Amino acid sequence: MHVMRPAMILYAAYASLLYLIVYSAEVCISIFHPGTGMAPVHILEILLSIVAYAGWMEAGRRFKNQLLLNVSLIAVFLVPAAGVLNSMLSYLGSLTIFYSIVSSFVLGLLVTVFGASLLRLPKDFGDLARVTGWLDIVMGLCLLSFILLPVAAVLMPPVLVLEALLLFKAYKKASRKGLPGISGIWHKIF
Repeated sequence: MHVMRPAMILYAAYASLLYLIVYSAEVCISIFHPGTGMAPVHILEILLSIVAYAGWMEAGRRFKNQLLLNVSLIAVFLVPAAGVLNSMLSYLGSLTIFYSIVSSFVLGLLVTVFGASLLRLPKDFGDLARVTGWLDIVMGLCLLSFILLPVAAVLMPPVLVLEALLLFKAYKKASRKGLPGISGIWHKIF
């Protein structure tokens, strides 16, 4: 079995930040140019989510958090599959609503469990892990309800930033080195 390195956690942190940029662009495009083809954006989001969840798998393995490892492993396959299906079904009007409800429920369950897994990180991850975990749980519950999808969409950017910060912190702890190129105030944050 291929053993991942702490660098995978760092790549995941950057992937989360890139996902935030792509997600923000997607929201802007869908608001200001509805009906624009989003397939390339969805493909990029799928690839970034694979990298991000692979980093969470490594963090789960390194910090002996079996729930984080398992939920990330499921997400590595489920989130891209949902993204591909979403892109394909966006061209079919009648199935889209049914699929959206089912997809929202399944992803809400996944995000809720993912948030719970972040709460199980070692205590030295501090408030950052707790706040990120609880925000993921709230976002997951919003997805589960389907009615609160707009709230989940608003929570997504701050959650992605907090997850990236948590991944940077996990990378620092996993590598037992500092982050390359980060000094001063940023070094104290991570």
